[in-house]
Amino acid sequence: MAKEQWYRVRIRGGFETVVIQELRKLHLEVRTPKANSTLSRRLNRPNNRRSYIYSRFDVCAQKLIMTIPGVLDILDTPDPISKDSKISDLKAKVRLRS
Repeated sequence: MAKEQWYRVRIRGGFETVVIQELRKLHLEVRTPKANSTLSRRLNRPNNRRSYIYSRFDVCAQKLIMTIPGVLDILDTPDPISKDSKISDLKAKVRLRS
């Protein structure tokens, strides 16, 4: 089994819901930038006409994902391994505080 990693998926404006639903039908994890985050404001500006989401999948699934209506491009995240590690570290800190 190949290794899955996080990718940034560039989406045509107005297609966010369609793309998210289709990715979830494929049983893929999907994350969106928080609405109030600096990243979200920069990437999902109303005049930008495109937005981004994050999804974790195997590189072999790229061709299938590119056939989803509204998907414009699939971009690598800056450091997917680091991102997974940071999420794991954050989960561990939350457990320690509870």
